[in-house]
Amino acid sequence: TGRALVREATIEMFKPIMSSTLVTVAVFAPLIFVGGMVGELFTPFALTMAFSLGASLLIAITIVPALSHFLFRKKLYSEKTAIRHKDAGELAEWYKWFLEKALNHKVIASILAILLLAGSLALTPLIGFSFMGSEEDKVMYLTYTPKAGELHEQTLENVKAVEEKMLKRKDIDIVQISITEEGDPQRAMMGGGSKGGLMYLIFDPDTENFPSVKEKIEKYVTGLGQSGTWKSQNFSAMSGSTNEVSYTFYSENLNKLNDSVKKVESVLKKHKDLKDVTSTAEDAYVEYTFRVEQAHLLKYGLTTGQLVMMLNPQKTKDVLTTVEKDGKALDVIVQQEQTAQPESIDEMLSKQVPTAVGANVPLSELVTVKKGTTMNTLARSKGEYYATVSAAIKGKDLSKVTSKVGKEIDKLDLPKGVTVGVAGVQADMTETFTQLGAAMAAAIAIVYFILVVTFREGVAPFAILFSLPFAVIGSFVGLLIAGETISVSVMMGLLMLIGIVVTNAIVLVDRIIHMERDGLSMRKAVLEAGATRLRPILMTAIATIGALIPLALGEGGGGLISKGLAITVIGGLASSTLLTLIVVPIVYEVLSKLFKKNRREIEEN
Repeated sequence: TGRALVREATIEMFKPIMSSTLVTVAVFAPLIFVGGMVGELFTPFALTMAFSLGASLLIAITIVPALSHFLFRKKLYSEKTAIRHKDAGELAEWYKWFLEKALNHKVIASILAILLLAGSLALTPLIGFSFMGSEEDKVMYLTYTPKAGELHEQTLENVKAVEEKMLKRKDIDIVQISITEEGDPQRAMMGGGSKGGLMYLIFDPDTENFPSVKEKIEKYVTGLGQSGTWKSQNFSAMSGSTNEVSYTFYSENLNKLNDSVKKVESVLKKHKDLKDVTSTAEDAYVEYTFRVEQAHLLKYGLTTGQLVMMLNPQKTKDVLTTVEKDGKALDVIVQQEQTAQPESIDEMLSKQVPTAVGANVPLSELVTVKKGTTMNTLARSKGEYYATVSAAIKGKDLSKVTSKVGKEIDKLDLPKGVTVGVAGVQADMTETFTQLGAAMAAAIAIVYFILVVTFREGVAPFAILFSLPFAVIGSFVGLLIAGETISVSVMMGLLMLIGIVVTNAIVLVDRIIHMERDGLSMRKAVLEAGATRLRPILMTAIATIGALIPLALGEGGGGLISKGLAITVIGGLASSTLLTLIVVPIVYEVLSKLFKKNRREIEEN
């Protein structure tokens, strides 16, 4: 009783608590050394978990025992209380009865558990895959790409018309406009256009049925019939979330490149699961090249330079003198009234050019005209021209859609010399899921190594690891019910489950070994340990589930810590806790008998 009870209880639980902490830290350790996008996303989270768990271990073996002795002084020194706590509760007695039945029918219990696991894995096609989850922030990006040759004033007028319409909507809190000039570094965001506008709409957080609202706005802007083109863009990739499928084409021949882009665009536009098909390939401008013969110009006393200056719409402003007014210097300039720009090439060619001989000659007599086309910008990479075709995916299951689209594009007869590269969400998913899978495999290996060192044998750690696969059952069922997809957030939840689930199994197995060393037979040790550890295992699971319920019910935007992670951990913890209490004792008993482990003999030696 008293201090002795607190001291002995702390010593007894020190090893399983320390093992659980080391195991959970080890689960996140591989993430710290992963590079690329995964490292950027998860390193801060992994470091936070590692240091928090270290602090919690210190508190568990110091502050908690001290507070227990202070707050429960009367109960700790009461012999009646000690006797009462030795008796198992009704739930524990029922669990002992059920566990004994399961141990007597190991084959049936094992088959049922395996069937549940196989059934949950079969749900994968129904759940689907996505990158950062199916949640979405209530914001919208609209881009305006002017028609080739469109004047800047017309662009401003078109953007202003949409801006005024958006400002009248009650469900939009903020409207931000950015108009880009030629040569502006932001023009890459404008779908490839050299000039254009970006409209950023921030909606009221309480906006209901946001996808429907977004679709209505998309239909409005695309049906305006303006000279330029409005598109709804998904720039969430900049924050690590996107739902776009994207393909990049490379070629040394611009014509072949543009032909390939048009073919793929037509395929994507016909696909029912895609919308907002865009490409970075620009429309070509009509270009007229004026050619002159210098000898012909000399007949009129003109030079090529003089002709260019006459046709240049930007007149130079020559400073005649400088005057002083109120202590400030002012330049005095003389400039001609700006003449209207010609509306067509014929009007330009009919322009009268004054000559040195005193007569005016139409421009058409001084030049020969060659009509052609030209691109405003040319994008090159690795010595080749390239263009990207992208489309937004309507549904949640990104992997299913990208797989279908990839098969259709593979069937296309693209020109020779054109190569295709996969970009967008498909490439991100492949890279991230591969790295997370490797991190999970490394985490399991590290966990096993720590358990072997802690228990000084291989049978108990192997039995503990058997609890891991059954976390998938509840996770996948929960995702299916909630309508969530398997995403990076879900993978993070599964990684967390490795540490949480193993903790419960460690507490159970450590007690079994402890009671075996006290002289109980294997079966009695398993049953007594199960009854003793049932309450702390259930308390741990219920507390963790309770802490994650607000996140699971929340409607926050997508991200690393999101609804998908909460549902994964809640479902996985619920199923693994229940099955851990059945499967781990069965596996432990089978392996112990198989390898003829007699713990009393080991202890004596």
